[in-house]
This record gives sequence, C-alpha cells and structure tokens, in this order.
Amino acid sequence: MPILAGALALAVALARQETRAAVRERPNVLLIVADDVGTDKLAAYGEHARTPRTPRLDALAAEGMLFRNAYATPLCSSTRAALLTGRHGRRNGMGGLVRGDGKWELPLDEVTLAELLERGGADYASAAIGKWHLSGPHTPSALRHPNLQGFEHFSGVIQNLYFDGAPEASNYFHYHKIVDGVFTQVDGYATTVTTDDALAALARMSEPWFLYVAYNAAHAPLHVPPGSDLPAGAPKSALYDAMVEKLDQEIGRLLDGIPAEPRRRTLVVFLGDNGTDPNAILPPRDPEQGKATLYEGGINVPLLVAVPGRA
Repeated sequence: MPILAGALALAVALARQETRAAVRERPNVLLIVADDVGTDKLAAYGEHARTPRTPRLDALAAEGMLFRNAYATPLCSSTRAALLTGRHGRRNGMGGLVRGDGKWELPLDEVTLAELLERGGADYASAAIGKWHLSGPHTPSALRHPNLQGFEHFSGVIQNLYFDGAPEASNYFHYHKIVDGVFTQVDGYATTVTTDDALAALARMSEPWFLYVAYNAAHAPLHVPPGSDLPAGAPKSALYDAMVEKLDQEIGRLLDGIPAEPRRRTLVVFLGDNGTDPNAILPPRDPEQGKATLYEGGINVPLLVAVPGRA
C-alpha cells in the first residue's frame, strides 16, 4: 500500500502544480475503484495475452500515467480503508474484511480524504458512490458511516451486492441501495446505476469537488451483464470478462458525462482494490496466487492517473 499511497500523493501534487500554473484553481478529484480487477485484466499492462476489451481504460492509460508497482492489500475493506486514510491497517484498525455480521468499522476518528480536502481550505464538495465496505449493518455507525466519515452524500451499498443487510437476497439486478443512511430498493443493473448516481451527484456539486466512485464490478456474483450475448452457462472467466467490459463502458460514460471545462480541471485516478478473482484467472497465471493471497497476483493492482489539462 505505501507505493499506491505515494503514487496518489505524487499525482495530487502534480495536479496542483499544473493547475496553479495554468488555471490557478484546485483540481476536482475523481477517484474510481474497480473490485477484484488485477493488472492481468487490462490490456494496457500487457501482462496477459487474453484480456477483456477495455478501450476506455486503455485510453486513460495512454493519456495519463500507468503505474506498474502499485500495491494494495489482498482484500477489499483493508485496501479501501488504507486508500481513504493513507494509513496501514495496523494503524487505522481495518486489517481485514467487514463481514455481514461484523461489529467493527473504520473508526470515526480516522481522517479520510474527504475530510482532509475539506480541511485544506478549498471547501471541497464530496460524494461517495457505489460500494463502501468500511462498515456494516450491525456496526456502530451502520448505514450512516460514509456520511459520518466526511462525505456529504453517499449512494450505494454498504457491503457486497449479495449481502447488503437487506431482509432479502440481492444481486446486480435487484438490491437495496443506501442513500444517506436510508434503504431504497433498486431494480436496475448495479454498474449502470452507480454511473447514473455519480453523474447525478456531479450535477449537484460545485467545484472543486471530490467524487469517490467504487464500482462493485467485477466482484461476484458473476453473471451475464446487459448487452452481452454470452449464454447464462458460460464459463466463470467469460462472465467475469464480460462484467469488466461493461464496467469499462460505464467508466467511459462517466468520463464523457463530465462537461469539458470541469473535466479540464479534474484529476482522474483509477485503481483496483486487490488482485483478480481466482475464478477469472487464466493460464499461465495461477488462480491460487490471486485475490486473498500475498502473491503478486493478489496485491499488485492497476493504477492509472490522468492529471488536469491532459484529457
């Protein structure tokens, strides 16, 4: 995680330097997180012969900086906590997963990026969209946790889509979304809804803003996404790749939805939270050296950064 944190710090510094020189404004910050997507799944990294089609992420890599030595933790909650606080799990208290029946959450006295930007004197507007996974339905702050950790608006799921604390089963097509602490039922495709919610948040926020968009894709449950011609019984690796391709499309829609002038002032950061789901790892990679392990395939994650003025 130190390399990842250092890369983000460098990117912010570069963005501020360029912004001061060019437009004399603090940059907007768009931080996008993919779930269970390793470096072997992005063609821009050139690490595997068979990758999903990700033209929008490849374009982001071409226009910005691609980091090859970005390291996360091998699991979701601990990476997200480190990303938002800049502190290791042994310091922020988040060394593992927040489970469905868990009582532990990221302590409220931890300072997140949203709180740090607010304290910087630029009055950043902030929103967190998508997957949170730093609290749970039974933790002290439960559904209000994202707001209590400094985000003015939250719309998404507290945990994974197959368990979000709702009274009934959920998945990518039917789930309960939390909007600023309140449950609301959603019958829509989660990856698309996340983009819709992010664009809606952007329309309400004044500059400078910090938008944290954490997609659930390509985390299980694996499925055929809308628009794909895969049969329901396709191999798990094929389902996963189709989910990544749909994610790429939605990230492209999000980027295209930012008006030209604000986009020129926006620092865009894309990263993965840990390595690839073992169900989707293809030879010559070893599925026993992916997510949830300390092998390279479990902790070396994609990190792409495009600084303002280079879009």
